[in-house]
Amino acid sequence: MSAHTEIAISRVGATCSVGDTAPAVFEALCAGSRGISPAPWEGRGPVGCTLESSDSTLSSDLAIQVAREATEGVDLPSDIAVVGATTSGDMRVGEEAWFQQHKGQALARPTDFLWRQLAHGITQSVCHRLGTKGIRLTVSTACTSGAVAIGLAADLIRTGRAPAALAVGTDALCKLTLHGFGALGAMSPEPARPFDVDRAGLNLGEGAAALYLEPVDLAIAAGRTPLAILEGVGNTSDAHRLTAPDPSGDGARRAMEAALGDLSNDGVSYVCAHGTATRLNDAMEQAAIGSSLPGASFSSIKGAVGHTLGAAGALEAVVTVLSLVEGRMPPNTGFTKAEAGTAPLSKMAPLQGVRAMSVNFAFGGHNTALLFRRWEPEE
Repeated sequence: MSAHTEIAISRVGATCSVGDTAPAVFEALCAGSRGISPAPWEGRGPVGCTLESSDSTLSSDLAIQVAREATEGVDLPSDIAVVGATTSGDMRVGEEAWFQQHKGQALARPTDFLWRQLAHGITQSVCHRLGTKGIRLTVSTACTSGAVAIGLAADLIRTGRAPAALAVGTDALCKLTLHGFGALGAMSPEPARPFDVDRAGLNLGEGAAALYLEPVDLAIAAGRTPLAILEGVGNTSDAHRLTAPDPSGDGARRAMEAALGDLSNDGVSYVCAHGTATRLNDAMEQAAIGSSLPGASFSSIKGAVGHTLGAAGALEAVVTVLSLVEGRMPPNTGFTKAEAGTAPLSKMAPLQGVRAMSVNFAFGGHNTALLFRRWEPEE
């Protein structure tokens, strides 16, 4: 396989607080729907929950759901690579085991205290359910995890280590994550408003997304019409602070420029922004988009579904791909008033161009950008 092999995004799957399938999620976002609901545990503000009873949700369950959607009707090669991404894994299982033990109750399954909450268990669950026997990897680079998994999946195909790959990002909420963000002072007491002058912080959400990647020629030979082409990937590190991005946006700009490669930046019509509704991230990101992709429209989906952590990069990549397919850009839900400078989309708008980018930034200085191109049959 050549390093220049074009990678098709052939199938996608998604679930979050506004829908249980990728098409349903995209339509809800374009309609301006909002899935922010009260936290399942008291004291830390609203979140974007996938299910009415969030207490029953596990990251592995969500991962299996979207993996099935993204591979429906596909005759999977047994040696397909599966790259999972998460920040918390199934930590809720471990939390429940700890509370049982703390109350002096005997554990029905002592391994729940540790084993089932390990991050790699997510990927194992998907592989076991799909019956795959190829490479399985798990990525945990904070809130860029889902996006990094997509880039890694493409690399495995280009280097000939896998004939195709499935990238899956997933996170269900747990108490430690919810209260941890609360302790940082990052949580908003009301639904988040990314890029709004009156933004007050983020909401946490839960969800998952999956993308099926394969060489374009194999997709066509199998009768699958690609949804989009993964044209570029950029990964950089700020090396600035543990929880704060470089305020200049230098790391974010370098990631975007790496994803663009030799392409002109005026070819990107839309950016699915990270947009957490925290002041440091929003200011940095607006500066980076304005510098690297001037003229591109942008919006964040986190005002609709919350910050889905390890799933965010995969979920936002699915939204970006479907924006190209459908020719529509979803609005920045919750936005009412812009600061000086460029403003996000306040309502759904047509996407006229052939390229769109999804960007994600994370604690620890991680920056990832994914560039997608609309599939044209004449290619």
